Amino acid sequence: MTTSTAPASWHPDPANPGGALRWWNGVSWTDHVQPAAAAAPPPMPIAQVQAPYANYENFAPNYAARQLPRTFLQRNSLSLTAMAVVAVYIVIALSTRVVLLGIFPVLLSVRAIRAREMLAPVAVVAAIVAVGVAFLALA
Repeated sequence: MTTSTAPASWHPDPANPGGALRWWNGVSWTDHVQPAAAAAPPPMPIAQVQAPYANYENFAPNYAARQLPRTFLQRNSLSLTAMAVVAVYIVIALSTRVVLLGIFPVLLSVRAIRAREMLAPVAVVAAIVAVGVAFLALA
């Protein structure tokens, strides 16, 4: 057998041309033989490879790029909820003389401030009014 400077790998077997591959360890041929692999199909043109993925964005929505504009109610949901709870607290206090401490509207207004809602200052004032009504009714 011959020696060459070819890297260690599977090479066509010089003793069996056209039929098998033999392992060349970088110095000499070994006894390890395997059948030659079938010829690989020709590569697909780039256009055919990319075609299935051309409209990928239609199947997996990109939420950062396709976010719909939020409505006024969606942008101020915490503030509006805090104001609605304050209104319910005041109605309960005036009609039944049962006083509820306005801790829930206070927490909602704090969350509205953290969410940077436009109506957050109004929600804070409403929460302060709820707490004030509770303390005035208790006095």
